[in-house]
Amino acid sequence: MSEHASETVASAIRDVVDANHILFDQGVVDGFGHVSMRHPLRPDRFLLASSIAPALVTADDVLVFDFDGAPTAADGRAVYLERFIHGEI
Repeated sequence: MSEHASETVASAIRDVVDANHILFDQGVVDGFGHVSMRHPLRPDRFLLASSIAPALVTADDVLVFDFDGAPTAADGRAVYLERFIHGEI
């Protein structure tokens, strides 16, 4: 992956982290809500945090999923059951 591509993905991951924190801060979600984003380089993938409270999400918690809701590398971390809905959308 080129440096530009790597920065593009890192920027998208930061956006997912920020979105989780904003939704928590504004009271839109509590311990169970979540937000996803289409992968910026892979139109057949999306980004979603592992199953963790939105206020606690960090870049290391953001995973890549295919549209069937399968994580590409969860490394044993719990994932949201609703990931299937995110894949369908």
